[in-house]
Amino acid sequence: MPKPAPFQARFQLDIQGHLGPVQQLAVSPDGKLLLSADAQELRVWDLATRQPLHRWFAPWMGMEPGLLLRFALSPDGRWVVVVTLNRWRDTLGDAAPAFTELQVYELATGNLQAASTWPGLAQDLAFSADGRQLLLASDPGAGECTQLQLLSLRALLQARFRPWPAPLAGLQGRGGEGLRLALRSVPGGGWLLAAQARRSPGALVWLASDRKAGLQVQRQIHTPVALQVRTLACSARHAVVAGYGSPRRDGRLGQLLSYRHDGQALPRTLTESLPAALAFDAMGTRLLVGLQVDVAQPPEDGVAPVGADMPPARPGSAAYFNGPPMPEEEGLGLQSVQVNAYAVAGDALTLCSSYFGHDDSVRAVAWAGAGLALSSGGDNQALHAWSTECRFPVRRWALRGSGRNCFAPGIDADEQLRFGVLPPRLLPPQHPERQQCFDLRSRTLSTTRASDIDPDDYASEKWLVAGELSPVIQLGHLDDAMAALDALAEKAVDAATFPADLSLYVGADDEWLLWSRSGFYDASPRGAQRAGYCIDRGREQEALFLPADRFKAFYRPDLIAAIVRHGSEERARRAGVAIPQLALAQMLPPLLELSRDGLAVDGGRVTLRFSVQQLGAGAPLERVWVVANERFAWELRRTDATWPRRRGRQGERRFQVSLPLRPGRNVFKLCAETADAKAVPLRGRGDGPALASTPAAAPALPPPGRLHLLCVGVSQMAVAGTPQAQGFKNLRYAHRDAIAVFKALARGRRQATGALHNPAFSAVQGELLTDAAATRAAVLAALERLCAPLRASAGAQADAPRDVLMVFLAGHGARFAGEQDLYFFTHDVEPATMDRSGLSLLELGRLVTSVAAEVVLVIDTCHAALAGDDVIASLSPEELGQRLHALNERGLTLLSAARGDEIARENPLTRQGLFTGALLQTLADTRFYAPGPPGQRALTLLGLMHGIETLVPLASAQAGTKPQTPVCRSYGDLLPLTLYRR
Repeated sequence: MPKPAPFQARFQLDIQGHLGPVQQLAVSPDGKLLLSADAQELRVWDLATRQPLHRWFAPWMGMEPGLLLRFALSPDGRWVVVVTLNRWRDTLGDAAPAFTELQVYELATGNLQAASTWPGLAQDLAFSADGRQLLLASDPGAGECTQLQLLSLRALLQARFRPWPAPLAGLQGRGGEGLRLALRSVPGGGWLLAAQARRSPGALVWLASDRKAGLQVQRQIHTPVALQVRTLACSARHAVVAGYGSPRRDGRLGQLLSYRHDGQALPRTLTESLPAALAFDAMGTRLLVGLQVDVAQPPEDGVAPVGADMPPARPGSAAYFNGPPMPEEEGLGLQSVQVNAYAVAGDALTLCSSYFGHDDSVRAVAWAGAGLALSSGGDNQALHAWSTECRFPVRRWALRGSGRNCFAPGIDADEQLRFGVLPPRLLPPQHPERQQCFDLRSRTLSTTRASDIDPDDYASEKWLVAGELSPVIQLGHLDDAMAALDALAEKAVDAATFPADLSLYVGADDEWLLWSRSGFYDASPRGAQRAGYCIDRGREQEALFLPADRFKAFYRPDLIAAIVRHGSEERARRAGVAIPQLALAQMLPPLLELSRDGLAVDGGRVTLRFSVQQLGAGAPLERVWVVANERFAWELRRTDATWPRRRGRQGERRFQVSLPLRPGRNVFKLCAETADAKAVPLRGRGDGPALASTPAAAPALPPPGRLHLLCVGVSQMAVAGTPQAQGFKNLRYAHRDAIAVFKALARGRRQATGALHNPAFSAVQGELLTDAAATRAAVLAALERLCAPLRASAGAQADAPRDVLMVFLAGHGARFAGEQDLYFFTHDVEPATMDRSGLSLLELGRLVTSVAAEVVLVIDTCHAALAGDDVIASLSPEELGQRLHALNERGLTLLSAARGDEIARENPLTRQGLFTGALLQTLADTRFYAPGPPGQRALTLLGLMHGIETLVPLASAQAGTKPQTPVCRSYGDLLPLTLYRR
């Protein structure tokens, strides 16, 4: 068997929940953890916090996805064994035989402990009652005999990743075409096997094991109707399995076939439709029955179609691009599907509760405690919790991600993509079926009004849309899609070679992600965290998920705009757009891991011990840094003399950092990066000294810190009016804006000269640069003078005052075609050589975010006087905020004058920018101040944001200009920060 290459990667959404239907649920014996599995991944949840703990993925081989078939949880809750199906399609072609892989995980840590593979299809597995043995039921296929293999868990763990030892015992049974198997552990000892083949009656087989006799059949019975074998459930006294109803007598009804473990049949129980999942509680006194969407008739040959138990196509696959089938009269979103709870009294089942919270087949159910049921079906793959103590209960809570299915997507000639997010059964009369609108050209999301809907306005001559009943809407260029369909009809190509040109995901939280065929993307502020890459590190390590925002080169809004404009990546390349070919396997980020006792608190300091491992053979590790309480705290670069050497089998580098602790809770974030990618931050918490307070007196306020203020205003460019200016014109009031803000924050309203002063800070260090003085070199030098004392005092003491670094920029700002950087126009800028003469805001951001202080950036930029065909737009606050935050992944605040598609205006009446005027008015207006120390009022960062967002629209209306909308973005807990006192 060929060994797969390590570090295979595939693109995958991460919506903090399941993408496909949940097929199996299980609760740990102590009731603390929940396991849920779909066809591609298994998630572990903390039921107390309802937060995810671990994710395990079905391994891929080449471009062919594996399937997660079943998992089994050991009776003591320590081990989880996962069965997956894979193909060696990349090596052996389409005729490659299927093989099964078993993986053993430790539930507490999430670590992979053992794995092995063998040919054949293992359909189910179950632990013995004592948890020492594992029984595996497999079907080699082609009508061969069914194989049952009894394995020792201890032997599997000892073998780890070597070939596994021979089974303790084995048993062969009669095979059959289309054979389906299900295996369950009987609480009193032994196992129960359910089998169903085509054109054959169902069968139940009770099994037991003995050291001398091996694995033996105790009894076997045939059922009167075809079985839905995956529904098999066992208690200490009973076995229940779902059967198809009689077409003549019961129509669409399903039925529950009940048996004692001595083989005696009990009265059947009819259900409203065919059951899809069953589960007994721990005592065997209650039974959950999840039903499925109505089916017209049972299959003629007695077995459901081959795809009935298999998951639908995944988003991003050819099946989704070509479009899944439309729902029929009964289907997803069009009806309620119920879960029934039965009381088990003696040998009778009595219906005691029915829950109607699902809108698709309920394929998985479980018990989370006395009377608390869990179920999943439809509702965007959410997991519902409800009480069986009521006859018709309501949902108590739900575990759900941000994903939701889209209904009836369509696009018009203006590239307005409209789609519905509510199931049709929930829509009121006359309500638009497409409630959301995404503008491809501006990449903005809005709500659809009823007056905007024209049923005939979805005949785009450019785009073909797919994605009905999927969380992902996929778009392909119409001409290319038609050519692809013709090639598919002639069987000249494989459907997998035609992924979508663009794919759009919009979450329930309105975060969105738009990505291309090669993985380039544009996103809302947190949208890039909704997708990423699943990294398969080989058989001996669990797979990793790395969010897309870890890869620096893939965030390319400019390339997404070019693809929208031209219709596809290939068409954009032919038009001259430079779209790079990126090798993901060479760009993998480093991996951070805490060492044993990796976070040790001793008095007022904490010691962090951790290692960084380089994944793949890409760029080397460049630097490692620590963010403490959203402030930059420590950094080590590859060029530093103390840079550690590689150690261990994995070649990791080990670090140890000692930092002061502030009183109360401290939050640490460990970070690392290469030139191409950033590691997923490793987070930790530690408690510092207790806050000193008494019942009679409130805790003392923290000592005021220092304000480090830089104000830059550029109205006059040196090259204005010359050919070197390329048509760019001067502004009028940008220099006045910088002077006014500097006076307001560093001198006070009545102080024209003398020492700098701000009542909210112990000291003020300020720099003011305007026009001719505001060259690129002068701005960077002034910023370095402000940052130097902050770096020198980093980590000096635990109760250090809260210093603030504030930068105000007023002038031109833009991004140019082909440039990923955002530039501010200094006095000596030359548009033709912007990369050398302009001030890169990312370069500025690297300086300001690498100091141990709170960082506030205030940007009042305007592109109203800009010219030239290569100008894209003014500074996009969302894009700028994302990039600045990503530099050092620390807290900061960005206040911007206008949205990226708006012009930041100047007011000739006040001779100031509208945004700066609103900022100054907020500083003078006590309405936006909060109560402070006795006799004082404080203007916090939150109050400043409130004032700006309130006053800028009013100022633009009074000035008679087009609307201007300020944008405020805050990363980290900075809102209580005080900027001024009165």
